[in-house]
Amino acid sequence: MSRIPRPTTSVLGNGITLINAPRADAPTVAITVVVKTGLLDLTDADAAALTLLGSAFRRATKSTPDTQALLARIDDLGASIGMAVGRESTTVRAEASKEHAEELLALMAELVCEPTFEASELESYKTLLVKRIERSDQDPGSWVGEHSGEAFWHRSSTAARPSYGSLQSLRAASPARLEQVHRALFNPANMAVSVAGGVTLSAADVEAAFASLQTGALSTGHSKTSPSWATTDPATSRIRPVAAGEEAMRPRQRSLGVHDTGRVPPEPAALTRSSPWSNMI
Repeated sequence: MSRIPRPTTSVLGNGITLINAPRADAPTVAITVVVKTGLLDLTDADAAALTLLGSAFRRATKSTPDTQALLARIDDLGASIGMAVGRESTTVRAEASKEHAEELLALMAELVCEPTFEASELESYKTLLVKRIERSDQDPGSWVGEHSGEAFWHRSSTAARPSYGSLQSLRAASPARLEQVHRALFNPANMAVSVAGGVTLSAADVEAAFASLQTGALSTGHSKTSPSWATTDPATSRIRPVAAGEEAMRPRQRSLGVHDTGRVPPEPAALTRSSPWSNMI
């Protein structure tokens, strides 16, 4: 049996961390984008927007606004593509035959960089999601899974609330809010891209694919390393909310310049799980 090569890691010019894990005998390639921000890092309004962003994934992009045409492109590659919105990170993963690696990278980058949020479509996502949550809350096991944080954390902590924020925030979410959350979180300095399988994609190709994600592109006071309501934890390199003691050095923590929030404490292992409202296939 051949020895599996160790992955190689590099930081691209735009700040994205690239991990290549080649295995020559593998017939497929998997490309994964990990955003080092999850639902627990966000206020109710932004957690709701990120949850809806997961629901809207694979529906339309600026380059391919027609949903059926976009799904046909995915089918033509024989690819599986999905987005998982978790409590501690957000993940987009795509897999296809290694012969389609370059096309898969291009499609993946389009989905990550160019999502669209049409108002009427968003209303249908919100209606379906709220109904699903209301049904789930009638099941004791599901209810405990989402609401048990109330027993462990102070009510000002995001760990004490349901992962999706609140039903009120879901209903109030707008296309503008989704776009704002997307632009802030899918920030090259807050992202890692891994390529695993039968090919190795060059740093230049990956950087070019995600070139439209501009670090600090927001015009609302976001810094080059993290949004203005967040800071980078030196121990984990994750973007996290600004702690109370850091307010003297940074503006008061805001949810994309809108709402104040409290500090997010570490999440106990027993509560660590992906949100049930992820859009995976």
